[in-house]
Amino acid sequence: MKTVLLVEDEYDLQQAVKGLLEDDGYEVIACGSGEEALEALEGSRPDLMLLDLMLPYMSGDEVLETVRCKLKLDGLPVIVMSAVRTPKDEVVARSQGFLKKPFSADRLLSAVRKQLEGARR
Repeated sequence: MKTVLLVEDEYDLQQAVKGLLEDDGYEVIACGSGEEALEALEGSRPDLMLLDLMLPYMSGDEVLETVRCKLKLDGLPVIVMSAVRTPKDEVVARSQGFLKKPFSADRLLSAVRKQLEGARR
């Protein structure tokens, strides 16, 4: 079973995405902040991270910078999500996809499956 680290501070959206992913056969670790996500990464290595860019206290940009530069998790696929802005070029370069909110269940699952294609058995 593949694991997805979901970083989303809007609880209702977090739970909806978590439910969709679990129904599709993924294990989901849900975090409501960047700090929680970094703590989760200390104890486990997910197969994919879904990362909201607009987070309290520590932005998604900062989380991604920490993941790539300080934690040296270059091989961890990251799909960034945002409702209010397009990611900066450096964020795009460090991620494997972008989901503009609101997105459909099909679009979400398609993006996740694309990143985990061939790895899921």
